[in-house]
Amino acid sequence: MLSERRASIILLFTTVLAALGWIFSKEAIQGLPPFGFIGLRFLVASLCLLPFCLPKLKSVNGGDLARAAGVGSFLATALLFWIYAMSVSTSLGEGAFIMSLSMLIVPPVAWVLFRQAPPRIFWVSLPVAVAGLAMLSLGGVGWQLSASQIWFLLAAVFLAIHFNVNSRYARGFQR
Repeated sequence: MLSERRASIILLFTTVLAALGWIFSKEAIQGLPPFGFIGLRFLVASLCLLPFCLPKLKSVNGGDLARAAGVGSFLATALLFWIYAMSVSTSLGEGAFIMSLSMLIVPPVAWVLFRQAPPRIFWVSLPVAVAGLAMLSLGGVGWQLSASQIWFLLAAVFLAIHFNVNSRYARGFQR
């Protein structure tokens, strides 16, 4: 029972932290250009990680570095779409829901890229998620798709691509 309670508390803490991250990001882009914010975020993160990675980074060959940069470009594109969507969005809740769909987009992307068929449970959850997405777009006067919803959906697709490509790349990278 103690481990279940502990897991629930950690999940709650993680959820609150993620929500605060969305709110912080939305507020930060009010005072910074969206792409400047994402650039600053990457710069600070890389400077924080550099001391821990520098010894291993020196031993990485150029081919591996180029492949890692290629994989990272999918994540960078997803984050650029996400931050732009946040800058034009009026509803963070919609954005969070659409971004959470990226994990449901992973199996079809794996199917297209690597011929890896989605598991059966995917086909059960997909209609529920599509119905939720449709309900977000159905306004009082019919089907309404906002620009931010499209940008969030593009970000979710690129996150799904990144997840698949990163998983495939990481499997082949042994050190």
